Amino acid sequence: MAYTTNDVKTIFNVAPETVRNWAREFSHYLSATANPEVGRTRLFSDDDLKVLDLVNKMRNENKSYEEIHAVLATGQRGTGSSFSPEEVRALIGG
Repeated sequence: MAYTTNDVKTIFNVAPETVRNWAREFSHYLSATANPEVGRTRLFSDDDLKVLDLVNKMRNENKSYEEIHAVLATGQRGTGSSFSPEEVRALIGG
């Protein structure tokens, strides 16, 4: 499944700029479509959402990017989203 920046911002209740910043900062742990070429739409996979879920949780605990990188490097991930992209878009629209 593919989630857009708008989907991700809704899931994690963050600004679109935050999603883009996280995608750049943690690009090593994300799919290539999370950081596409200029002019292309940013798309996040289910695995990407697991990474971003962990990032979001750790940032809410005031952890630094360095601490988050260290945890991600061990292979730890979050749970991702319980919503499909279509369900997220229905929530946004409705």
